Amino acid sequence: MVSRSLRALTRVLIKAQVVFGLVLIAVPRPGAGQARRPLVGVVTDRVTSAPLAGVYVVLEERGIEQVVAAALTDESGRFVFPARVGGTYRLSAERVGLGTESTDWFVFADDGVAQRIAMVERAVELEGLSVRGQVRTCQLERDEALIVQRWWDEVRKALQVTAFGEASALAGLRFQRFERAWSSNLRALRHERQLPPDSVSTRPFLSQSPEALSERGFVQGREGERLFLAPDAAVLFSQAFLDDHCLRIAEAEDEVAEGGARRPGDLYLAVEPIRDDPPDIRGVVTIDTLTGELRTFDFLYVNLPPDIPRTRAGGHLTFSYLPSGAWIVSDWWVRVPQVEYRWGEGDRRGAVPLVRGYVDQGGRALDAEGRPMESEPGVGRTTVHGMAWDSLSGRPMVGAQVTVVGSRLSARTGADGRFTLAGVPAGRRSMTIHHPNLNRLGLPSPVFALDLTAGKDSVLLATPGFTSTARLMCPDAHEPIATVLTGEVLASGSSNGAPSAEIRARWVDATGTMRSGGRTGADGTYVLCGLPAAVPVSFAVRMDSAMWKEAGIATLAEHAIAALDLRPGADALATLRGTVRAAEGGDPLPGAEVQVLSVTGDTVASGRADTSGVFQATVAPGVGYRAVATAPGYLREASALFTVDGTKSIDIGFELIEDAVAGVAMKIEGLRVEVAARRSVAARRLLRQYGQSESSMGRRWIGVATLDSIPSTGEADPGVAIARQGIPGVWVDQAAKRGRNAYLCVQQTPRRCSLIILNGVKVDLGTALLIDFRELEGIAVLRPEDATTFFGTEGGGGAVVLWMRGSGG
Repeated sequence: MVSRSLRALTRVLIKAQVVFGLVLIAVPRPGAGQARRPLVGVVTDRVTSAPLAGVYVVLEERGIEQVVAAALTDESGRFVFPARVGGTYRLSAERVGLGTESTDWFVFADDGVAQRIAMVERAVELEGLSVRGQVRTCQLERDEALIVQRWWDEVRKALQVTAFGEASALAGLRFQRFERAWSSNLRALRHERQLPPDSVSTRPFLSQSPEALSERGFVQGREGERLFLAPDAAVLFSQAFLDDHCLRIAEAEDEVAEGGARRPGDLYLAVEPIRDDPPDIRGVVTIDTLTGELRTFDFLYVNLPPDIPRTRAGGHLTFSYLPSGAWIVSDWWVRVPQVEYRWGEGDRRGAVPLVRGYVDQGGRALDAEGRPMESEPGVGRTTVHGMAWDSLSGRPMVGAQVTVVGSRLSARTGADGRFTLAGVPAGRRSMTIHHPNLNRLGLPSPVFALDLTAGKDSVLLATPGFTSTARLMCPDAHEPIATVLTGEVLASGSSNGAPSAEIRARWVDATGTMRSGGRTGADGTYVLCGLPAAVPVSFAVRMDSAMWKEAGIATLAEHAIAALDLRPGADALATLRGTVRAAEGGDPLPGAEVQVLSVTGDTVASGRADTSGVFQATVAPGVGYRAVATAPGYLREASALFTVDGTKSIDIGFELIEDAVAGVAMKIEGLRVEVAARRSVAARRLLRQYGQSESSMGRRWIGVATLDSIPSTGEADPGVAIARQGIPGVWVDQAAKRGRNAYLCVQQTPRRCSLIILNGVKVDLGTALLIDFRELEGIAVLRPEDATTFFGTEGGGGAVVLWMRGSGG
């Protein structure tokens, strides 16, 4: 029959619960009503740059003494916290076998840039490493105390993860409670009963608060109705528990609740109370120094009240890690005595408490198939011989780091991709591969679940193939994917990725010039899906709405994932393409030449038509280009002026007229009169656009006749012509000349640089300087009051309007 104290213990203490969903610790803080945005981060290995899973990350906000959020990193090493834009934060990361790392304080700007934390493996016994909480070390020698302190810091990391474990990883677990009854000497098991497995809703094992246990003790209640309590993970790493207990390296004779042979490589830390009251516990923590795993905590109840005799009452906790790196209490029991009272005789009068037996109340975690979460202690170790295989390249992975998840066990593969891991604890384990090629492609390190048996095991760890990897990288692709290209866009002089940069890919196939594009993410990385294979593809990048820049060229292999970092360089070229045909009949004119002229009349590019009359040329970005087509026996034809931007394709068609009057004598004088008349009509038409005429403009209009009459002394930019005209109240400032790049500022009252318009398009001073006034049809200098009518506030300094010859006729 179970005593009343045991029934109370069952109600209050043994409540196995599991958390579902990622655990975030939240406390009220300043600005709680302000907008929250995702603060994204990633934790990597400082040496290999591999992502680290199962790292415990906490977020602190300046001005608050508590942690405002905490989480474990996923298999890609990433974590996400809600944060207040403009808030000042700091991140700290820790995991068993790794040193604790913290960032500097930073202001969260919501610019999409991921916070990065790099961690490094550290030997636990090294001196000089910082620890977060000081522990009492039971008056030990300095060297021994240092080992205890440092290993307890490792234990604290594991326990901390246990207390705030990643709940999503627990979703497949169930918990089975059990009860065992023992004889008074613990040699005979009287009966054992198991309850049906069930899923529960908080941590697998839950205790009273550390403060309550420190104040009232681990055995509570009135005489005859005692409640025996046990510590959970939160209690063990709490400062209240550390203040009440000291630690030392356990001796072989240290008494624990659950005996057993000691294993090589295990470290045993004894935990002892430093006070005689209230009732407390003492025990032994077992740590696997090879894997860095916290294994067990066995304890006995001490400082018991007078109504409870000296007993073997105590408890046992087994700690297990999940594939994600989260830790849980996977097996536990609390042993309470069944006490009865007998009346003594003679000198021993009164009630004498005697132990007539013990009852264990406990539970264990089960997986989806009903098996215990962790193999029983002492099942042995195995030596793992394996090979890491890259399914994308069809070759062994050379120099890969193979790691047992949640431990410090790792090995590197050789030239044949093979590795050996000795001393791996048998049972259900997870292993992962870290390799620079995976990081380069932005792929997470694959995790493999394995059932290892004692002795030797052979395993093959193969990464996913192209089809499944491409589907992961290109989830929105609707057609079969032939190629995938990924990488970073790197700003000039920087090794950091540029977020939100535009990317354009361009190639030529049988149908002509093809284009595709994309944009980098918050960390500056990009993924382009569906580019052609075996065809040269050129790339251009534009950042912050600036000019397009050439950024590289690549030829991709089919069914392969490639990496290419794009670093913008020279201005990206634009493609000019089109056809040259005869005006009558539309027949193609093979061999026709097309020249691209700049505003200075220089030929900047040229192309020749093929048998289909198709031509192509590339030019740098600019304003005021004109294309001219010529063919033997046909009249020369010029296009209208055009502007090109990098990565654009401009299509222009020419229809040339046969030169039927070639060789016929013409009256030159009559032709001159006709040309002059046409130019006069063109001038009136151009000025009428701005509500002006030659008579109203006066000297502010410089026509073609005046331009042709001005002698050239080597300087022929429009500013020279305006200065020679001598317009009252208007002058050209040439004081800022630097070599050939003279910046001419046409000024009026008030003294302000005038706006410059070329053929209806705004141009800068540097472009205007390149124009030869002898190529102009005319120059109109508009007053500020007239210019603002057409150009708004930009015309507040007046405007200089330029027309190229042939543009207004």
